[in-house]
Amino acid sequence: MPIIGNLMLLAWPLVMLILFARLRLQHAVIWSILGGYLLLPERLGWNLPMIPNLDKHSIPALTAIGLTMLYLYRRRPGTLRARGIQDRQPPPYTVLKGWLPRSPAGLLLLGMIVLGAIASVLTNGDRLVYGPTVIPGLRPYDAMSSLAVIGFTLMPLLLGRKLLADNDSHRTLIFILCYAAMAYSLLALWEIRMSPRLNFQIYGFFPHSWIQHIRGDGFRPLVFLRHGLLLGVFMACGILAAAVCMRLDQKRRTLFLLATFWLLGTLALSKTLGAFLIALALLPVVVLMPVRLQLVAAAIVAGITLSYPILRGAGWIPVDRISEIAMSYDEGRAGSLIFRLENEDILLEKANERPIFGWGGWGRWRVYDDRTGNDVSTSDGSWIILIGEGGWVGYIGLFGLLTIPVILFLIDSENCQYDSTDDYCTMDPRNTLKSWGV
Repeated sequence: MPIIGNLMLLAWPLVMLILFARLRLQHAVIWSILGGYLLLPERLGWNLPMIPNLDKHSIPALTAIGLTMLYLYRRRPGTLRARGIQDRQPPPYTVLKGWLPRSPAGLLLLGMIVLGAIASVLTNGDRLVYGPTVIPGLRPYDAMSSLAVIGFTLMPLLLGRKLLADNDSHRTLIFILCYAAMAYSLLALWEIRMSPRLNFQIYGFFPHSWIQHIRGDGFRPLVFLRHGLLLGVFMACGILAAAVCMRLDQKRRTLFLLATFWLLGTLALSKTLGAFLIALALLPVVVLMPVRLQLVAAAIVAGITLSYPILRGAGWIPVDRISEIAMSYDEGRAGSLIFRLENEDILLEKANERPIFGWGGWGRWRVYDDRTGNDVSTSDGSWIILIGEGGWVGYIGLFGLLTIPVILFLIDSENCQYDSTDDYCTMDPRNTLKSWGV
């Protein structure tokens, strides 16, 4: 039993309590959730009745919600004075009212997620039989479980909406992401040289398949994340964050330029081609383009992300051409890509059998052999999992919350005011939030 890992999960709320006591609210929330994601062990937790698994994702989110509520209560007018406590911390950043978005679009998307989860259970009460494999139908109890999972998933999003709604908070998030990536790159470089064994040495187990993290004569690091691909995505975000910091902080521009190249080199050595290409493609957008074109590019990426399943199902994504390019670069990686695309096809075909509310949980959305009952599908993309479980209603609800605000921000960008010495938008997002009814 991984004792150290369980102790880390138990101790993390105490670490967060210290952070909330010593840092500003926004700083404490960002470091608590990001630090938990980067440092706590994967695949460990406690499965208690009636609530989702308490693990590295849910524990920081739950604790952050509770400590934020306590923090805001203690800052209510008169609360500290009435108790004779001197408030030595600076005033908090902008804190929006309520925990839910007030815009019709946001409430509609949240409603789709909640109602879709309930409808998915109600429409999947049938038993599925694949040879010797029998998957029971869903019960009303499963609806409560699904809603609890949704609540845990949305906690960081709703917390970010409430606390990170102004320019200062946005800058804080970008700088902290850059600093965290720089610190994490040291651990990644160690694993590149010594093999990805930090998780095993500290927590006593390896969270994924070892063979997937051997690349040629080297290794692909994962540190304390579930997979090396996730580390690659995080490093790509760190690269873009460092590039943004370079434009925001003129006094330390050279320092952040060096940080950008350092992180880019780390990602290249990590042998995660997809994340490396994403970073290379978006770096010119961040470094060279004016803010208006950046907003257009962000809206295009958001639109493609939201509509990808439609484009994929309609055959408008040139998967054959992409496979050919990958084959010319590396046959091994091309084979892995083709395998993933083929599995997406069979999973999407099954998802289309129940397209509105999906197949529900408990693996009902996966593909099984009718004779042997074996699971013959492999799922990598979160989009195909979400469509399979919750159908288009669940997919549009969740991915809409992630992408539609980016598109709306572009539409409302005429409120931007540009500094004469820079091309960055100095619009206060609170004005945009008010225009959306948030």
